[in-house]
Amino acid sequence: MVSLDDAIVARWERDGNRFEVLVDPDVAFRIKRGEEVELTEDHFVIDAVFKDARKGEHASEHLLEEYFGEEADFLTIAEKILKEGEIHLTTEQRRKLKEEKENQIVTFLVKNCINPQTGAPHPPQRIKAAMEEAKVNVDPFKDVEEQVQEVLHALARVIPIRIEKVKVALKVPGELMGKIYGDVRGMGKILKEEWDKSGAWLCLVEIPAGMQGDFFDIINKKTHGEIETRIVK
Repeated sequence: MVSLDDAIVARWERDGNRFEVLVDPDVAFRIKRGEEVELTEDHFVIDAVFKDARKGEHASEHLLEEYFGEEADFLTIAEKILKEGEIHLTTEQRRKLKEEKENQIVTFLVKNCINPQTGAPHPPQRIKAAMEEAKVNVDPFKDVEEQVQEVLHALARVIPIRIEKVKVALKVPGELMGKIYGDVRGMGKILKEEWDKSGAWLCLVEIPAGMQGDFFDIINKKTHGEIETRIVK
């Protein structure tokens, strides 16, 4: 079991009702980062759900059954509280989680956005600097996709930037198609594909503009340049 002095409170609220557990901060932090954690009772101070953990007031069995189901045991309830509720992380944990989320957003913007003045992606350092200049406030608990539009709106006041996708037409010898199909599918969205009379694979794929360099490097390397590519306007 975790000692009371080391534990933090995880809280989930619905309809004015509050459900809390006292949990190991490292475990709570890992779950909030999206890691798969097999919870055990040793991760908690006590296998009890509170309506106010600091006062030691337990949640009623009636409310637990109403909000979590009659068959839900403590660990099932605790997992829901940790995943869907809020946790009071230490200052260092919150800083680290926020930094990780900022890096994920930067990576997304590098891959999916361009400088419309040059047609090229912004380097990560430029986006990071622009986020600082624009005083972008990243929520460490929200998904990247939920925050992108707000971040872009803020960045647009500092640098020219927009989300951009490009369409690439490929003609690949049939015997080489298998070498790159997974990469093409993984890096973009195949809009159209067919085989021509010569046995070549014809494909129209849409990819994030910022990934053009990596995309062409990978498919050319794996086919030794024996393919035809064309940007479709």
